[in-house]
Amino acid sequence: MAEAVVTVMLKNLNSLICKEFGLLWGVDKEMRRLSSILETICAVLHDAERDERQSENMPIKDWLQKLKDVYGKMDDILDECSMEASRLEYKSQRFGSTQKVRASVLSFMNPKNIWFRYHIAKKIQDVLERLDEIANERLKFHLREREVVEDRRPVQVRKNRETGSVDQKHVYGREEDKDKIVQFLVENSRSSKDLSVYPIVGMGGLGKTTLARLVFNDKRVGENFEMKIWVCVSEDFDEKRLIKAMIESATTNICDDMGMDPLQKRLQSILGTKRFLLVLDDVWNHNRELWEGLRNVLACGSNGSSIVVTTRLIKVASIMGTTPMHRLSRLPEDDCWSVFKHSAFLNEREERPNLVKIGKEIVRKCKGNPLAAKTLGSLLQFESEEKKWLSVMESELWNLPQEETHILPALRLSYLHLPIDLRRCFAFCAIFPKDFKIEKVRLIHLWIANDLISSKGKMEVEEIGNDIFKELYWRSFFQKEYHIDRFTMHDLVHDLAQYIMKDEVLHVSEIDCPDHNLSRVRHMTFNSSEPTIFDMRSALYKPKSLRTLVLMPSVNKFPYGLYFRSLRAFVARRSSIELSCLSSLIVSSKHLRYLNLSGAQIRFLPEPICSLQSLQTLDVSHCYNLQKLPKHMSRLRSLCHLYIEGCRLLNHMPPNIGKLSCLRSLSRFIVDRRRGYDTDELGSLLKLGGSLRIEHLRK
Repeated sequence: MAEAVVTVMLKNLNSLICKEFGLLWGVDKEMRRLSSILETICAVLHDAERDERQSENMPIKDWLQKLKDVYGKMDDILDECSMEASRLEYKSQRFGSTQKVRASVLSFMNPKNIWFRYHIAKKIQDVLERLDEIANERLKFHLREREVVEDRRPVQVRKNRETGSVDQKHVYGREEDKDKIVQFLVENSRSSKDLSVYPIVGMGGLGKTTLARLVFNDKRVGENFEMKIWVCVSEDFDEKRLIKAMIESATTNICDDMGMDPLQKRLQSILGTKRFLLVLDDVWNHNRELWEGLRNVLACGSNGSSIVVTTRLIKVASIMGTTPMHRLSRLPEDDCWSVFKHSAFLNEREERPNLVKIGKEIVRKCKGNPLAAKTLGSLLQFESEEKKWLSVMESELWNLPQEETHILPALRLSYLHLPIDLRRCFAFCAIFPKDFKIEKVRLIHLWIANDLISSKGKMEVEEIGNDIFKELYWRSFFQKEYHIDRFTMHDLVHDLAQYIMKDEVLHVSEIDCPDHNLSRVRHMTFNSSEPTIFDMRSALYKPKSLRTLVLMPSVNKFPYGLYFRSLRAFVARRSSIELSCLSSLIVSSKHLRYLNLSGAQIRFLPEPICSLQSLQTLDVSHCYNLQKLPKHMSRLRSLCHLYIEGCRLLNHMPPNIGKLSCLRSLSRFIVDRRRGYDTDELGSLLKLGGSLRIEHLRK
């Protein structure tokens, strides 16, 4: 990841140098020296980050960590420079050409700007000294240098690949397993009087979830069960969360937050006397009492109701199962080759004998694991040169002990062969909980807010993000859900992302002193349903460079008065965050670019939000209690996306929306006859695209 972040930092720095803002602030010499040092460091990062060396060389790991620590400070400096540059450009646009010169001179002599130049120069000097030390330290590692060039390769995206959660035509070697489970469920539904639990057990990547989905979608199963429910369990076996997920799966509606007793009664009323099939996917819990508590709630359906459980652990299967466990074996080599071949060749390219020979050797190293075969096949579908295939086959990663990290060598290989843009975007996804439904558009906006992608040539940054997302999908890092534009990550792929970002991403599900170096955390997700304000304050106070903060819907408290000087993205969907806490967060987060409060229980947005010069995305969709937007929203010069659909009490827009010249997405516009509120405002939004609902046209 160090190579990825330094590359972005170097690009942003050179952009400011080209615009001569360093000259304006009197720090041009320092900026150019920074650029030179970063290029020197970047030249050896590819060699330093090779996973084979990192696994055995702790001094290099420490050196890379020092570089990442400096990156946080450097990123803040560049963002401050960009914000100041934007402010000066905006002021200059208000003057004519003669006045611009006078305004520029006056601006340069302004005490506020003199202080800014001094402030930035001092920060840059501090970073220069640290980077000098890091650059000199590289010499003792004898790393190979390579020329630093910007990667201008277009993202390759296959347009005609089939999509869908499970493509039954290309699931190989599991027909016998599927028929055995379906036969049991059908016969059991007709004869059993008790709730049956059927465990599917196997190592990660063998296809337990795929097999369960094939069973779930089988026509014979549909004919024998009145209701089918699918829930991803993962490590967090929280009864309240699981019951809510069951209700939402059964009704396809969001379940309101309520106490445990009303939740249990609602689920039981939904199940009623129906014969149901419940799939509990990816279970890790081996606490018998927790399972028995949930099972008692479920013991209410009709005779013949069944639960299918997928797990990697035999202990889990023995605790939950009422029938002998179904052990999923490794795929035979021929079937594993079919998986690889479908991904690598896609029936679009002639199967060259030399590549087939190498491919079969790669498949042999996958040891019957279909996820490994599919991922490497997806990687190599973009490569036609024999040397690329040989580099995968001969990689030293195959020899690393998997037991240390549980990460498949094939997944590490696929990650290391990704272009830099894709590597950093994929690794960021560690911020999501396991089995989280990722919405493509929101993820792209988070990438942009964290400077993980930038525009290339004439392509807009959103287009680049969309292509990166598609390529990660084609390479099997994402899996498509049934819902359009929603995706998940296989649990082993998620493990890989967390392994890469282990020092930078923290999931807080049990708040009591997480075993983590909090000072280096850059992205934090709160999952706990009952954190105390004290514990949250303690966890949030320690990170020095927090960039992303996510509060999951289960979190209903947030501390007041914290200072987030580096925060770029804040997500509190369906939250009950208090207005005073939100206002406090906004005032302290001047770098904030992404604010997602969709579904939150808020009536107003705090006025200080209008001072966020860098805010790009504001999402308050489905905030049912929201009554009005801040009056001075036209000051948000960087705003690109404003989502306000589903705000039922919102009946007018803020004035002068037309001044938001960067706006690309506006989901809704409420017309008023008054000047500054009418449809003339839309005529100024030249970049606006997508769908727009216009209301009250007859007013």
